[in-house]
Amino acid sequence: MIIAHGPIAYIANQAIQKKRIDQLKTQERVIVSLFSLFFGILPDFDFFLALLLNVPTYQHHQMLTHYPIIYILLWIILKLLTRPIFNTLNKKNQNAISLNLLNIIVDTFLISTMSHMLTDTGIAFFYPLAKVKFGILQVFDTQNLFLPYVFSPMFALEILAIFIFIGLIYKKALKSNKAVNILLKSLTALSVALFVSMVIISQYTYNNSKMKGPDGSINYDIDYDRLIDSDDMDIGNDGKNNILKANSVDISDSALNIVNSHKWTANPKIHYSFGGFDAYRLVSQTYFDAHLPIEPVLNDYIVKNSEQKKYPSKRTDYITVLFNYLQSQDILIELNTDESVGLPYGKLLFIQKDSGKIINAGITLEGNNIAIVLPDDKVLQMHGYNVLLESYINENSHVYIQK
Repeated sequence: MIIAHGPIAYIANQAIQKKRIDQLKTQERVIVSLFSLFFGILPDFDFFLALLLNVPTYQHHQMLTHYPIIYILLWIILKLLTRPIFNTLNKKNQNAISLNLLNIIVDTFLISTMSHMLTDTGIAFFYPLAKVKFGILQVFDTQNLFLPYVFSPMFALEILAIFIFIGLIYKKALKSNKAVNILLKSLTALSVALFVSMVIISQYTYNNSKMKGPDGSINYDIDYDRLIDSDDMDIGNDGKNNILKANSVDISDSALNIVNSHKWTANPKIHYSFGGFDAYRLVSQTYFDAHLPIEPVLNDYIVKNSEQKKYPSKRTDYITVLFNYLQSQDILIELNTDESVGLPYGKLLFIQKDSGKIINAGITLEGNNIAIVLPDDKVLQMHGYNVLLESYINENSHVYIQK
């Protein structure tokens, strides 16, 4: 969650402390509201702490400021100190700031920070008793690797929370207006529809955009080289890029897991817009799930072999770039399609037309099977090598495989 921690903290605090807050004066209610928003985003201030401590900012969730026990202990301390501190104030200040208000603000601190912890993902909520990480909204944290965050259920949920927050503020602070009422209700209804739609679509698409370590937990920098792994072309820092160091067993297992999910392919094309897989997405996700992203390697190859030094665009034909890169490394061999062959597993395989255009690619699996998206596939599945040849027998095509 990125933008809705403050609004969700406000909603949670209003719901839990409604009776107490309603008894406050108007200006006191405003103060509590502002504190709930501030405390709701407070844990993310460790982003700036990470900068000061020279810790990569993408690791800020691993800092102590994202452990709930810290805020629980602080709340206990504040609870114990509230009355003694209040008693040190003179009468003028005690009249200006009531003990009841201070107690409500202290409880707002706990409610708001805990709402942040609960709605984040990958939080060690029971640390130090247990290191297991979770979040109550983790089921909605299903971002597709090839789509921006705005296409995820979590973002739709954030939008919904923000409109609920705006509606509550409007109801409490502004005069009722029929047109505004209709607008807010319509926007909230649309947000609900968007959220439901994103949740439904996510059930049909393969979604994994978070890199994980050997223990299965999220780990953005497994080799501690201060370079986020999704942009790191040499994870492990052994001098070999992620494509060349890939282990056949890991790649085969990763590809098999993906095709066995039977999620959407890019057929029909509308599914591509929602994260459906084509040849490159299948190959890229396979390596990504093995914690060996290939896009940094390909981007480096493009820049080094292009006359115009510029960043590759989203329209880049990455599957052709991958083929050309492997050819440049002399690690592709052409298969004789007239002969029966036993394919090694965990290897990249390409279909090339006589014109030189790469028309498909996949990953070889055990038993002469291939993880590949054929033109008529609506969902991901494996295919036998013979089926692959039959599909392209009239294409005047050539088959290449990684050594």
